[in-house]
Amino acid sequence: MSQKNKIRVGFVGCGEHARRSIYPAIRHTPIDLVAVCNRHGGDILERTARNFGVLCRYTDYQKMIQKEHLDALFVVTGPDSYPRISIDAMEAGLHVFIEKPPANTIGEVKEMIRTSERTGKFLMIAFKKRFVPAYMKAKEIMNNPEFGKPTSILSRYSSKVDKERIENYQDKEERPKDFFPFVLDYVIHHVDLIRFFMGDVERIYFERNFPKGIPTYAISIKFKSGAIGVMHITKECSPTSFQERVELVGEGANIIIDNCIRLIYYQRSKELSWDNYIGEDTQAPQIWEPAFSLSQFSNKALFLEGFVGEVRHFAESILNNTPPQSNIYDGLEAMKFIEALYSKPGNIIKL
Repeated sequence: MSQKNKIRVGFVGCGEHARRSIYPAIRHTPIDLVAVCNRHGGDILERTARNFGVLCRYTDYQKMIQKEHLDALFVVTGPDSYPRISIDAMEAGLHVFIEKPPANTIGEVKEMIRTSERTGKFLMIAFKKRFVPAYMKAKEIMNNPEFGKPTSILSRYSSKVDKERIENYQDKEERPKDFFPFVLDYVIHHVDLIRFFMGDVERIYFERNFPKGIPTYAISIKFKSGAIGVMHITKECSPTSFQERVELVGEGANIIIDNCIRLIYYQRSKELSWDNYIGEDTQAPQIWEPAFSLSQFSNKALFLEGFVGEVRHFAESILNNTPPQSNIYDGLEAMKFIEALYSKPGNIIKL
C-alpha cells in the first residue's frame, strides 16, 4: 500500500480533460500512479499509459482495483459513471477523487454520501476553483479582521462552451432531457466558489433567458450568514472579454479577481478629500499577478487554474487522514443550487 510519503493510485479515464489537466498535475504531487484504465482500450489507453509513465493498463476497473493494492482511485469519466465507479471503489476500501459534477441527480449524490460515511472513505470532488492561488489568497484576506465580515459577493462567469454541447437547449419550464450540461458542467464551478467564500446558501431568486438557445442567468442570493450576492451567467460576451470575475465586499474593504489571475485588494482606508482620488501609500490598493516573464511552475496553467492544488490536497488528505475540504457534501450543496436553476424563473427558492 502507500509509502510513508506517497499514495498508490489507479486512474480510470483517458479523455481529453484527464490527459490535458489531471494526469500532468499528478506529477507534481505525492502520488505514485501505478495503473490506468479505459474501458475501450485501444491506442488511447496505450498512449496515455506511455505518455505518463504507467506500466499497468486495464479495460476493467474492477480488475485493476483487485490486483494493484491501491490507496485511492481517480475517476475522470463523466457524471453518468461517477456514482457506480466511486461506490464500487469505496466498497473496496479506496479513497476516491472524481471530477464535477458528481452525478446527474441529487439522489445519486446522496447514495454516494451514504457509502462514504459507511465505509469511512473520502470522496473528493474536483472543485478546482477552491485551489486557484488567487482565490486562496482572497480567502486568506477575507479571514483578516481588517477586511471585516463578508457582506456581499458578485460573480460573473462567461463560459466559452462549445456549440455542439448546448445545441439541444430549449426555453421550457421542465428540465431538458440533456440536463442542461452548460449549467451542470460549467456553472457549477462558480456555484461552489461562492459557497467557498460566503458559506451555505439560504435562498435564491433568478431570471433566465435563452439568447441563441443558450441559457443566461441573473441570480440573486441570500446566504445563511446574512450576506447577499449576485451571479451573472452568460455566453454572450465578446470572446476577448474576461471569462470570469469575482468581487468580494467586507466592511470598508473589497477584493476583485479577474480570470483567476489578477487580484486587487482595496484595503480599508480613510475617507478621501473631495478633490483627491489618491489616498495614503500605506492604504493603497494591493495587486497580485503572476510574473509571466519568468519560467517557473507557479505561473503555469496547471498551478494557476487549481489542478495541481486539488490533486495535491487529495493526496495529502489521505496521507494525513484528514477529510478533504472539497468533498461529496459540497457536491450535494452545489447540486441543490443547480437543481433550483432548472425550475421556473421568477420565484424565491429555499435551499
